[in-house]
Amino acid sequence: MLANRLPDILVEQGLITPHLMEQTLALAAREQLPLISLLIRQDNINTLDLATLIARAFSCPLFDLTCLNNTELPVFKSWMRRCTALPISQTGQVVHVAIADPACLGLLTESGVFAKQLLQPVIVDGKQLDLILKQLDGKGENTQHCQPTDTTTQELTVLMNDSMFDDPVQAADINESANEAPIVRFVNQVLLDAVRQRASDIHIEPYESSCRIRFRIDGILRENTSTAARLAARVGARLKVMASLDINERRRPQDGRIRIKLADNRFIDLRISTLPTLWGEKIVLRVLDSSGVKLPMNALGFSPVQLQIYRDALNRRQGMILVTGPTGSGKTVTLYSGLGYLNAIERNISTAEDPVEINLEGVNQVAVNRRSGLDFASTLRAFLRQDPDVVMLGEIRDQETADIAVKAAQTGHLVLSTLHTNSAAETINRLMNMGIEAYNLASALTLVISQRLARRLCVNCREWVDSSTQDTPGQFIHRMPENVCIAKGCRQCNDGYRGRIALVEVLPINAEIAEKIALGADVRDIEATARLTGATDLFGSALSALASGDTSLDEIRRVLS
Repeated sequence: MLANRLPDILVEQGLITPHLMEQTLALAAREQLPLISLLIRQDNINTLDLATLIARAFSCPLFDLTCLNNTELPVFKSWMRRCTALPISQTGQVVHVAIADPACLGLLTESGVFAKQLLQPVIVDGKQLDLILKQLDGKGENTQHCQPTDTTTQELTVLMNDSMFDDPVQAADINESANEAPIVRFVNQVLLDAVRQRASDIHIEPYESSCRIRFRIDGILRENTSTAARLAARVGARLKVMASLDINERRRPQDGRIRIKLADNRFIDLRISTLPTLWGEKIVLRVLDSSGVKLPMNALGFSPVQLQIYRDALNRRQGMILVTGPTGSGKTVTLYSGLGYLNAIERNISTAEDPVEINLEGVNQVAVNRRSGLDFASTLRAFLRQDPDVVMLGEIRDQETADIAVKAAQTGHLVLSTLHTNSAAETINRLMNMGIEAYNLASALTLVISQRLARRLCVNCREWVDSSTQDTPGQFIHRMPENVCIAKGCRQCNDGYRGRIALVEVLPINAEIAEKIALGADVRDIEATARLTGATDLFGSALSALASGDTSLDEIRRVLS
């Protein structure tokens, strides 16, 4: 078949040298990329000549996209970018779709976009197609994209290990399907979309008649796309192959890790979790971008006073620093920023995490594994025999871990950890409820940080209004600024928001508060003493964010309710 001889034909026609073709074939095999798409991106060949040969090899019409004027171009849809396809006309039930790589046709068919129509592919110049998709993306319907797609910066390399399967025949069949070019392209594009849109999580959810893909962006889940239900199993198999999981096991949850490298040499770690559901396996991927987590301390969103208090606590040789808040409140970023500040040749820093989210050069990181008996408590005991200066625990979950951590903080070690509590003062009460003696806690604890993440208003479209027109929560009635901002929404943001800010309560354990803790004072008494010493609570931090126009009253109500 002529299509199978395409590499040889390209060399015979003099469109590419044998050496470059060998290199391209090797790269396509190594990185599991479609050959034709790779040729277009590499710019080693005349793409119009390539399109002419592809049209002849696959017996498809050749079409010149420059013949189209702007009024004939469709409204941009996200599937066009994922499938690298452009519908150009429809006659009855027949839809003519422009593609540069025939491999995209299979993906387009599987997506179910034209389930009720007949697809007629036409081959076009790949560079022309990319250019038009960029232009349409720049003025399309998806307001989450502030910049057009740039295929030269969206190349993705999967770094994975070979997997071993119990049933080699079945595994080989599934593996072949999971590595088909359309599925590889689809999964890669979903991952790239998530990174580009700053998503923290990717949800792939199979249902009876569709497969929904959602991204959590700035703490809110948003639907990115929906595709055919039959595609869900193949997407799941592809992700399992990338994570070196058992693709034959679909009845039990599995956890794994994927590392990808972007064209700009950034490394992105993905934590994958699979869960058997009624219509197949739901897959959730946590996106861990080390460049976004290793923030300098002055980028945390703390006020200058709060930041100095945090630095002063980190500079102490011993004591305990706790960062509290619900899941997704930015505790990990705050801790990692503190570790980055402390990371120096003269300090021995060890961390126990479940799991290790971001690799830190110069820090001894241990992944907790309860199945093998390596829990937080046993890991912390081992740390104390390793001559530590600084110890970080991912979370204090039980009395044993809390007791060892307090004793370590009393014996010349700086201990950092997290708890799930609603306020800084409640953290003290939680530890005492765990069984920690009040006098031990008073002498060990040096700082408690409680925080939330609120969506930041888009500076391009936010609107200042009189605060009297807003429904003011009871806590704010006597402290509201005269004017506040509300969300409007534009092409540069998501419903009027872009990014997030930290609402922070910093509670330094000074002599007055330490005395209250030792006497067993309740939460209200500790909060009242903290206010007398000038500490700002979460509501005070929220008021400052309102006054500066960084966030809206609706968002404060959502986060602090």
